[in-house]
Amino acid sequence: MAMKSSRDSPEGEPAQITTTRPVKPFNPLATYFYIAVAILVSYALFYAFGYMVLIVVMIFFLVDTVQGGRIVLRDADQSFARYAAWFNIALAVAGVAILSINAISLAQLGCFLIMPDVRDFTLVCPLFVLMANFGIRNLRGMYTQEPA
Repeated sequence: MAMKSSRDSPEGEPAQITTTRPVKPFNPLATYFYIAVAILVSYALFYAFGYMVLIVVMIFFLVDTVQGGRIVLRDADQSFARYAAWFNIALAVAGVAILSINAISLAQLGCFLIMPDVRDFTLVCPLFVLMANFGIRNLRGMYTQEPA
């Protein structure tokens, strides 16, 4: 917070108080490591146990993304951070929804319901969820006072 004293202002005008949030240092390296490990663990669990375990893991990351988004929406003053938080939440919800619908339809019907012509589209959905989680963690690191 920067303050000017009255002796700095000409003709003894009242002091002007400017309030700016102090810039905190931001290092995204921990977030990169977290997301890289999450990607590896998610796909390892998928290949070991199948789609149902992958859905459970992605719901965990969805909840983490929504909680982080609520923190950004509550604390961030900039409109970019608020729009980016909404975008990341929507991306995570869409990724989990497509993954869940396609995985359950594959187990029940033997085919994918959403975009069956695009090969391996369902296996890319966890990347959408983790990408949204990465974005929310970076937004929390840059625009809020809480650690990511």
